[in-house]
Order: sequence, then structure tokens, then C-alpha cells
Amino acid sequence: MNAPYLFGRFQLDPTTRQLLADGQPLALGARAFDVLLALIERRERLVTKDELLELAWPGLVVEENNLQVQISALRKLLGPQSIATIPGRGYRFTCGLDGDAASSPDKIVDVAPEAMAAAPVAVTPASQTDTKPWPVLAVAAALIFAVAGSAWLWSRREAPIDRSALKTEVAAADNKSIAVLPFTNMSEDKDAAYFADGVHEDLLTQLALIGELKVVSRTSVEEYRKTTKSARQIATELGVASLVEGSVRRSGNRVRITAQLIDARSDKHLWGNNFDRDLKDIFAIQSELATAIARALKVSLSPNDEARLARKPTENLAAYELLLRQKELKIRAINNLQTDFLEERIALLQRAVELDPKFALAWASLGAEHARASFQFLDRSAARLSLAEKAIERALQLAPDDIAVRSEAGIVLYYGRRDFARAAQYFEDLLHIAPNHVATLTVLSWLRNRQGRRLDSNALLERALAIDPRNIEAIATLVGNLAVFRHWDEARSLQRKLVELQPGDLDARCVLYMIEWQKNGSFAAYDAWRAALPAEAQRTSDQIRLMDVARAASRRDFDAVLRLFDARPNDDWDWLNPVPARAVVLLAKGERTRAFEVARSSLREASSGMQRQPDNLKWWWLSLINRAVLGEREAVLDGYRRLRARPDFGTDDNITQDIVFLEPELYALLGDREKALRTMAVLAKQPRFSSATSWRSTVSFASLWDDPRFLAIVNDPANNAPLPIVNQDPALIGK
Repeated sequence: MNAPYLFGRFQLDPTTRQLLADGQPLALGARAFDVLLALIERRERLVTKDELLELAWPGLVVEENNLQVQISALRKLLGPQSIATIPGRGYRFTCGLDGDAASSPDKIVDVAPEAMAAAPVAVTPASQTDTKPWPVLAVAAALIFAVAGSAWLWSRREAPIDRSALKTEVAAADNKSIAVLPFTNMSEDKDAAYFADGVHEDLLTQLALIGELKVVSRTSVEEYRKTTKSARQIATELGVASLVEGSVRRSGNRVRITAQLIDARSDKHLWGNNFDRDLKDIFAIQSELATAIARALKVSLSPNDEARLARKPTENLAAYELLLRQKELKIRAINNLQTDFLEERIALLQRAVELDPKFALAWASLGAEHARASFQFLDRSAARLSLAEKAIERALQLAPDDIAVRSEAGIVLYYGRRDFARAAQYFEDLLHIAPNHVATLTVLSWLRNRQGRRLDSNALLERALAIDPRNIEAIATLVGNLAVFRHWDEARSLQRKLVELQPGDLDARCVLYMIEWQKNGSFAAYDAWRAALPAEAQRTSDQIRLMDVARAASRRDFDAVLRLFDARPNDDWDWLNPVPARAVVLLAKGERTRAFEVARSSLREASSGMQRQPDNLKWWWLSLINRAVLGEREAVLDGYRRLRARPDFGTDDNITQDIVFLEPELYALLGDREKALRTMAVLAKQPRFSSATSWRSTVSFASLWDDPRFLAIVNDPANNAPLPIVNQDPALIGK
């Protein structure tokens, strides 16, 4: 039996689930009780929002404001200072409990005010303390006043901060962990911001390649541009011990760079300097900056480190500026593969290598950009791939040992040749030199996913997040990996962190509800959230569009599905996911004539697409699905056999899953229920990108939805239970 917790005039009894004040029960809801009990039981530390949501609303997806409502209700009962807020992270119970401070009833404890504000207070169940002598009560009261005083002081800032939590967590950070905050552009020409950003990124990259340092990525520090947060708060959020701040002022052929290194644990300046020189000395300045920072952190530079830092990438400043402009456009790209402004970026790099044919990094970047164009089917021609390979070959001839060049060579193998094994070897070699390089860890994790090695991928992502805990790419990749093996609760917890990091991102929030739907098949939480959004939100959010279609399909509202199809942007492709082809929806509605007309039109589109891009899977999908609608059995089976004969089938895990999970859809549309259900029964037990639950919304299976055998598959708890996360050979998918 759990003993009651006593604090001041209050008593919380876990057994009777009551909160008493002066012996009288108070009106307290069940959720508020659970939140308070969780905070008291974890009194020695802050409790994250995610943890509280899991404890008070187990198995449910709820909005964070529900937690805020319960915290507000508790503060009204217990006093405004009873629960401290740690901004962006969670809460902490601050009241002293009876028996907190004295181990002996005869000992008077004298506590300094500073210690009282910072020291954690132990929580003691009432049954473990037979007497409550006055010294204990005095110390508890003093602690309450100290916390109240510090809360008043910090409330005068923009947000209250629990200083004791900050001290503990910053102190725990690795001494050689560092974040380089965005440099301020002090130039009169505000269009020169690309130059300041380029200097910042180059410095960050140079530091990240020093083996002993743990450097937070550019994407994670970007949110602190123009921040008003203190150095200590920033360091705590990023999980680092030190920060670099700086500014760049450029005027004509002169440049002034100011930088300082701050120990966030003590707010002391470890190092600082101003560099006011000719623009031609920019590379020497960057080298001196990186070297000085490393030495201030007591990092030993190897001869290779020193040689790399001293190396000038080019003698041509105009070519260097073109590279910086290309980097700026790449940063502005809004999609994961960074294809926005791609042709402009290629043009900038082409001009750079024309100005300096010996500029190895520009050649390497040019090769990687051409490879991205190939990977994203912007241009899959042999000529484009040849441009990528010639550019990277030239770069490697000029600088065979340059780390940045070799990194881009790995990208060319990944995106251009799709040679995942050789690409991975490049990035493994880089990690031997710079084991804490977050970008390399993340890209290698993507390659491991392609190879079916998600266990290895997760290990790499965990290494990256230990260095850079707010890295959105790493978190999102880990969420996907967990979902493949149906670890829904862990995936949901991490997705909540993404939502917290991107509070205005509708896609991130929607994925949270998508995970809940995949887990239990219910749209209830999504319905409540979606009702508060504008009806046209699906026009700007891919994930909302997917969920709206899945929801309508699951309710057999095929007219709504068609309306959502009509509302999609013309260039949008939601293929190989719960969104079906238009002909499939019409067939499910029973409008066979219209379904056949649309299918024939889609086939003409697919035929044209396959002529332009014969290895683009979406054209194969469109062709096979619509031939299945038309009942062209032999053509469908022959096409599917050829699809499985692709060279990347059985070697690329992503492609292989897409192809294997298409098979039961084709059989279902062809009316071969036995083969469709037999295939589904096998696939339901394997790791996959979507759960068996989602098959209730896959319109290709509409003819099976009422079949008892289909219902047995999707309702079997084992088919949606977590699977062991393992490395698997893509060739074994579906077997």
C-alpha cells in the first residue's frame, strides 16, 4: 500500500486517490491527480511533458494544452509556485515534503539561500517519518520561500527558468561539446547575409571534423538566430557545454569577423578575438578561428587536423563566393533531398569551376548536385549521371584526401549510382576521422536503411542524437525506423519531440495522429484536431491530405476521396501509400464504366512516363494498378514479374517493400481473393512502412473489407504488435 505524501497543509493519498487540505478532501479530477502524483514521485528531477502525457493519458494522443489545463488547476489549489515550468521541456514539483531535509530529528540543518534555491528536495512517504520536528518544518518552509523568491526574479524575464535544472544539465554536458550559433551579418549590404552564413557554416564544418569535438549541426542552431535566450538556456536545450557567438562585417575588400567562446556552465568567456583584414585573408581567419577554439577547449589537434585547417580551398575569391551562394540556396531548399533551386545551384557551381578549374570542393559539390537531379528523377539520363561522375572524378584527382570532397563522393554513389555499399564505405571512412560528425552519422543511417540494416541505422541515429539532441532529420528518421517495426509508443514519443521543436509545422503534428491511427485504427484523436483546422488545410500539408483521404476511405465515403483527389496540386504524387488511383475509387463505388475510362486515360499517361523514365517506379505502379482495374490479368502479372526483375529489387529495402506490398493490391483488383488474402497473411507479420490497420483504408482492398478472412488478418493483435528491431536482407521481404 502506498503511503500518503504530506506537504504543508496538504496530503496526497495514492491509495484512496484523494488530495486533502487540512484533513478535508478537495475536488480534483482523475487526470490532475495522476499528474500531481507523477510529479511528486519524480520530485528529484524535472518531468518532461512527454512523460507526463504518457503517465496521465496512457495510450492516447492528446494535445499538450490538456496537460497545461491540469497544471493550471493544480496551481490554483496548491499555490502558483508549487509547480515550476522548465520552458519547452517540462515541469518540476517544488514544495518541500515533511521529512525532506533532516535525516535525524535532533539535527538542525542550516541552508544558505543559494543552496535552497538550487538543491533538490527528497520526497519521503509519511509512514517513513514518525515525527515531524520543528527543524524539519522550518527547513521545508525556507525552501518554499527560496523557490518562490527565485520564481519572482526569473518571472521578470520572458520565461521562467528553473536554474537548478539548468546547472545540473549543463554541468553534465561533455566538456568538448559545442554549438556554433549563427553569425550576425553586420554588413551595411543586407544582401550579403549569404557571406556571413557561409563563414558560419565553414567554421562549424571545420570544428565538426575535429575528432575530439562534439559539434551540434547547423539545422539545430538555426532556431537561435536572433534569439533572446541566455547562453545557459541555449546550451541546456542543445546539450552542450560551450557556445560560439560571432558576427561578420564586410565592406568592399575588407572583412571584420568577431567571435567569442563561452563556457555556458559559468557564463565565462573562454576566448574571443576580432579579425579585421583584407578579404583575401578569409581562409586564414577561418583557420585561426577553428584552431583557437579547439585549443581553448584543450583539444589536441593532429598533424592531419592542422594541415586540413591550414588548407585554402581556392585562390579565387569570386569562385568561393559562388560556392557560398550555392550553399545559401541549398539551405533554403524546403525538401529533404534539397532539390529546390537545383538548376540555379548547378549554374553557380559551374561558373565557380570555370573561374578556378582547380577548385576541388566546387567540383565535388557540382557532382553531388547532378546526382541529386538524377535521384529525384528530374533528369535520369545517362548524360546527367555522366556529368555527376566526371565532376566527382575531377574533384578526387585534385584533392583525394579532402574530407569534404570524399563526403560528396559518397553522395554521388548514393544518389547517382545508388551503390549503397560503396557509398557507405566512404562515410564509414569519414567516421574513423571524425566519429562525432552528425551529418555523416545521419546520412550513413539512411544508407543502412536502404540496405535493410535498421538496427545499425538506429545505433547511428542514437549516436547522432547524443551529440545533437534537437536534430530534426535524425529524430524523424528514427521515428520512421521505429514505425517499420511497429514500436508505436516509442515512435509517438519521439514524434512529440518533433512537434515541440516545430510547433507551427502541421505535417509534424499530423504524423503524430497518423502514428496513433496506425497503432489502433482510430481516427478519434485526428478528428478532434482536424476539426479545429481550416477545411483547406489539406492543400498545404501533404500529411493532412493523406490522413483526410485515409479517413474518408475507411468510412467508405468515396465521393469525399474523389474531392480530395481533385484538390491536390497537379504536380503532387501520392503513390504507393493509402491514397488510391482515381479509377480504383470509381471501381469501389460501382461505377465500372467511368472507372474503365479513367483507367485507360491513366494508362496513356503511364506509357508516356515510362518512355521518359523507364526506371521510375511510380509509372510502373500507375500502369499495373490501372491494368488491374481493367482486368488485364496476363499483362498485370507479366508487368509485375518484370518489376521484380529490377536490379534494385532485393537490394534496396525501400524499393523492395514498395514492390512486394503492391502484390496483394493487384490480386485484389483482379478479383483473385485467395491469392490476395494469402499474400496479405504473410506480409502482415513482417516489418513494413504501414500497419495492417491501414489496409482498412486502402481502396484497392475494398472488395475484401467485409471478408471474414480479411477482418481476421487486420484484427489480429499479433499483426500490429511490436517486432524485434533487426537487420534484414531486403531479398527476404515477402518470404
